[in-house]
Amino acid sequence: MSNTDIPIGIVEAETGLNKETLRKWELRYGFPSPVRNASGVRSYSAEQLRRLRTIKHLVDSGMRPSLAMALDENELNRLLVALRAPPRGNPVDDVLSEALRMLSGDQPDALHRLLAQELMKRGVQNLILDVIEPLTREVGNAWADGRLGVHHEHLYVEAVQDLLRGSQSGFPRDGGSPRIVLATPPSELHTLGLLMLQTLLNLHGARCISLGSQLPAAELAEASHSHRAALVGVSFSIGYPLRLIHPYLQGLRDKLPAPVKLWAGGAGAARCKRMPEGVRLMPSLTVAITEIACM
Repeated sequence: MSNTDIPIGIVEAETGLNKETLRKWELRYGFPSPVRNASGVRSYSAEQLRRLRTIKHLVDSGMRPSLAMALDENELNRLLVALRAPPRGNPVDDVLSEALRMLSGDQPDALHRLLAQELMKRGVQNLILDVIEPLTREVGNAWADGRLGVHHEHLYVEAVQDLLRGSQSGFPRDGGSPRIVLATPPSELHTLGLLMLQTLLNLHGARCISLGSQLPAAELAEASHSHRAALVGVSFSIGYPLRLIHPYLQGLRDKLPAPVKLWAGGAGAARCKRMPEGVRLMPSLTVAITEIACM
């Protein structure tokens, strides 16, 4: 066997990618591009094997396959070196501090560049879990104690929303399972948590339909039926009145068919001592990802 005639079984073993993923990438991205013998059996070159190893490392770190496929060899290797480099101090804390400094200094362009650089280094999933999720809490705390104004918070939300929506541009708009409908209740304007959840679940193969903010329970239940959703997710921010959360969730649960799951998330929902029967409190984005993998 030559280094230009590597069977698919060896590629599987060397990269950790299964046959189904290799074939999906071949059809969707045009890479890898194996040679087929008369029986249709695929074989790969050593160069393709090396590139697949690198892409697998980056995808495992949270980068979308479509983004990794678009990079040339130099860019792939640079990111791989950065991924393997030993941490210096606490790089996440450094990023959070720098982002807060840019916000307080009214530097939206610098903040956009910083977050875009972190997206390239970390990939979508790790950016959300390691940077955006804790940074969102820090921004909320800084606003609450007067270190940041309302306009700073709005600047931050716009920057993150632009980045995450852009990161989803390559996601397929059809297919995907399970089908999930997301919204916030009436008077709840904060949708950043929904967008973070939508991005992560779509990344993991789900099909999320976000209906945005301020949806009455009856409308959300009707939308769930129209979209044939297996799951409905509702987000409550820390400022949402606690007394309204339980009645809204109970009313929504009563309107949904029993097989449709109902999740409640966000800092507001976390304040509830108990959930209505049939409603699952989703304590974190990481837990949500794990749950979707089991559906």
